[in-house]
This record gives sequence, C-alpha cells and structure tokens, in this order.
Amino acid sequence: MQPDVRAAAPEILSGVSLLYPPGRREPSGARKPGPEVVRDLDLPALAQHLSSDVGKPGFAHDILLDPCTDCATIRYRQEVLQDVLALPGFSDRVQELLPEFASIRQFQRMRESGELLKEVCGRLGELEIFVDCVNALSGVLGESSRELRSQCLRRLSAAVSGIQEDAAFKRLSAELPGLLGKIRSIAAVTVGINLDRNLRPSEATLLAVNTEKFSGASGGLFQTLFGRDAAAANQGIASLHSMRKKGLRPASGNEEEQENPLLVPLFRDLSGVLDRVSRPISRALRSYISINAGSLLHLADELRFYVGAARLVRRIRSMGLPMCVPRIAEMGEKACRIEGLYDPNLAIRFHEQGGNRQENAVGEARRDGGTAEPRQEVVTNRADFQSLGRVFILTGPNRGGKTTYMKAVGTAQVLAQAGLFVPGREAVLSPVVGIFTHFPMEERPEIDAGRLGEEAQRLAAIFDQATPFSLVLLNESLADTSPAESLHLCRDVVQALLLLGARAVFTTHQHALAEEVDALNAEVEAESRAVSLVSLTEGGDNGAKRTYRIVPRSPTGRSHAEEIARRYGISFGQLRETLRRRGILRDA
Repeated sequence: MQPDVRAAAPEILSGVSLLYPPGRREPSGARKPGPEVVRDLDLPALAQHLSSDVGKPGFAHDILLDPCTDCATIRYRQEVLQDVLALPGFSDRVQELLPEFASIRQFQRMRESGELLKEVCGRLGELEIFVDCVNALSGVLGESSRELRSQCLRRLSAAVSGIQEDAAFKRLSAELPGLLGKIRSIAAVTVGINLDRNLRPSEATLLAVNTEKFSGASGGLFQTLFGRDAAAANQGIASLHSMRKKGLRPASGNEEEQENPLLVPLFRDLSGVLDRVSRPISRALRSYISINAGSLLHLADELRFYVGAARLVRRIRSMGLPMCVPRIAEMGEKACRIEGLYDPNLAIRFHEQGGNRQENAVGEARRDGGTAEPRQEVVTNRADFQSLGRVFILTGPNRGGKTTYMKAVGTAQVLAQAGLFVPGREAVLSPVVGIFTHFPMEERPEIDAGRLGEEAQRLAAIFDQATPFSLVLLNESLADTSPAESLHLCRDVVQALLLLGARAVFTTHQHALAEEVDALNAEVEAESRAVSLVSLTEGGDNGAKRTYRIVPRSPTGRSHAEEIARRYGISFGQLRETLRRRGILRDA
C-alpha cells in the first residue's frame, strides 16, 4: 500500500520508521539486559562492530539493550536489512549522507539564536540538506524499487518520490540555489576610517558589501601604494590580520591590544546591514514553513544502524563464516536451534589478530600441530533447545570453549531480537522476555556474606525475576565451596530451572551433576528436561587436544587436570626432574 503524499508531502517522512511497522511501536514488555549481562556478553564490543561510525556505537547499543519481543516487528527489521544488503551502493551512499544528517541539528540550533542572519543561514542550510537527502534517497531507492522486498523501504521510496512531486518541494528546489547565492555571495565589507591629527583611527563607517574577499599586500608598502592597478582592487596595502577571538587576552598582556572601541559600533552596523540583506530571504523562506528537515533525524539514526549491521554481516562473511536470517518462532514455542553457532565478537577479535594465536572459545583458533604453519579455523557448534532439552549442563576441560559456547547462545539471542542476522548457517529462535547471566566475579571485601554468599544472592535475584520465557546463562556458579556442598547446591538450581521452564546453559566442573541428568529429570515433574553436553578432546590421555566442539554426551568425569599439569610442567614426574636438574635430588 502506497502512503498518502498529497497533503504536506515533506512531513510524510515522520511517519516512516525503519525499526517499527506502522502502529506497532508499543513497549515490548521485555526486561532490558542488566549491567551484568552487558558485561558478560560483551555487548559494548558487539555494538561497536555494529556501528557504521567508528567510536559512536550509541544508537546500536540502545537497540541491543531494548530487546524486541514482537515477532512481526523483528521480521520487519529483517526484511529491511536484507534489502540494504542486496541494494547495490546503498550502504556507501547512505554513509556519505550521514555527515549531512548530523548537520541538521547544528542548523536548527542556529535558527534558535534570535539573530536574523543566523536564523536565515540555519534555515537555508537545513533546507539544502533536506533537498539533497531526499534526492539522494530517491536515487538509490528508485533505481532498485522493483527489487525491494521490505514493506518499509517500499514505503520510504514512495514517500521520497511523493515529496519530489510535491509543488512546494519543486518550487524550493528551483529557488534554493538563488537564495543560497545571495547569502554566500557576501564575502567581505569595505570600511572607511577617518584619522585624527595624529593619524589615529577616530571614526569608521561601512562603505560597501563585496562579493570578493580581500587579500593582504604582496609587495613592499611603496610598491603597493604606487604600483597598484585595477586587478588589485581587493588587495590590501598591508598584511591581512585575523580577528582576535572574543574573550582572549593578548599574549603580551598589553591593554592597548584589547578590542578597539570603534569595532563595537562598527560590528553593530555590520549586523544591521546583513540583517537588511537577510530580510527578503527570510520572507521568501516563509512559504516553505511546512518543510521540516527534522523529519529526517529519526531516519538518520535508523539508516546508520542498518548500514552498520550490513557492514558487520559482510565483514564476517568475508572471513568465511556464516551469518543467517533466523526464522522467528512465536514466544510460546521457546525455540532455539542454531546450526553453525559461534561467538562473533571472538571471531572478529581472532581475525583482527591475523590468526596468529590460539584462542579459548567456540569460534577460537584451532591449532592442528605438526606443520610449520599450523592450520587454524573457527570452530562452529550446534545449539538445540527444542529436541535436546531446555537446560544444558555443560562440562569439559578448562579453556575448552564452554564459556564462549554459552556467550554465543546469548549473543545470538540478542542479535535476533534486534532484528539482525545471527552467527550460524541456519537458525530458529523465539523471543525471550529477559536474559540473565551469572558469571564469576572478583570477591568484594565489602560484602559480608563472602563470595559464595554473594553468588547465592545473585542467583536468588535471577529466580525472583526470570520467567518461563527467559534465557539463563550460569558460568561455573556455586564453585566456591567444597565439592560435596557445591554439588548439592547445583542440583537444587538445576531442578529449579526445570520447574521454571526457561532455557538455560549451566557450565560446571561438577561432572557428577551432568551424570545425574536422568535422575534430575525423573525427580522433577516438569515439561523441561536437562541434558548433558561435553566439550570434546581428542588424542587420548597422553596428548589430549581440545577440539572446541560441544556435543550431547555423558561427561568424561574429569577436567583434564593431568593434561594441564603436563602442559605447564607441574606433573610429579616433571617436578621430580626439575629437582634433579637443580641438584636437590640425586640418583641413588
């Protein structure tokens, strides 16, 4: 359906949003990620990767922290991003326009100055940007209008076309160059100064407004005075001096170098002259009062967001990694199935490092030893909360990818609810009403309860707020006590998660907990099921290597402490050899 552009056509842009379908901009009811979630999932880094302006991730950050739960809105955004990726040259052209969009606010502030000249200049600048941006958007959208799939960009294309056909816009486009020329042609003024008997300035007046700037003298004083010709009419007889900025004191501290009293009334007269020049332009601009460049401002932020999102997709795909449009299932399905899952933050960090080091994560570099140039690749995994179960108990070796698998699940959920592509070959996701994380924190002496007590308080707070439609990510929780006590506490938490019905990932070194999944499922009458996942190793006990692959399997029963001891040289045999080498032990 085409928008109605017959009345006040320029204002139609205010009704076009690239983030929300018409009439669906209600609060989602979702819980915004808390500071611990922002930190644990490293959302600031993700927002920076999504930003089309380096160092300015603010709007992208706001979108990530405002999770959308309306499936229609999420699909609406997905369609826009797909079009942005498909349109040739769209991202580059919009990137060129972004500085102009940013200037609108500056020109609007000039209009509020109360000075006629500034008001006129501000309004002219604002209208010039409006005309340029409408024509640019029309060009890039119009060329590909038949290929547009998204309802949103079709509406935007129709809106800018309608504006171009509007009589007021056509008249403005024709008259604006002349109005701008009248202001921009003012390049200099001629001042007449009377001198007293001691040749000091005593009186001054404005003589003329000029269209060419003056320049300083190019030769000596006498040559300048007596050798001038008509071509040098705008050339001064002395150096060209810059005006001292108001409020700055001379470096010498000499009060005689302070602003000359003659300049105050002279500048007042100059302001009056320029106001008289501005007045007819101001009257001409009144006929365009209905045209408001401010209607572009919300589009500027939204376009910037999509250009950054498209840039992220292209960047990751250029690494050979998949990014896909997830199918959005209804919230009640509690769906989360991702094939080829990885952590995009880690993948980008690895790529920026040039693949020169091994990383600890899903998506980390995998080293295949025995070659001069070790082959390194990003390891992808599978997450399936539908067929496997809803509570994952994830065990495996230290630095085997458990934490990053969990972060990858959370990051994919955040991206999906922002309406963006997710890391993977294929995905089906339902929105959640809240994401909760429980990662280890540094012990804080001011907390009387100690580290275990502080962890327990944070867990209790999660169960006070989480719903069956939440995502809960627990990383090595309740480990700061004896193994027996930790196992008892972890069993209670897992059973509570089963009762809650939320999707959850619980990484732990409590292998006994994972071994008890069948008993836990049998003890709790709940729709949810717990399932054991393991981070695999290969090569056997004497040379086990991490594969960073996460698979459903019973736990191995250990965290590969022996392998860690051998790697760092602290196995009994290695330590005994160290003592021998130092001469502390001698062979019998």
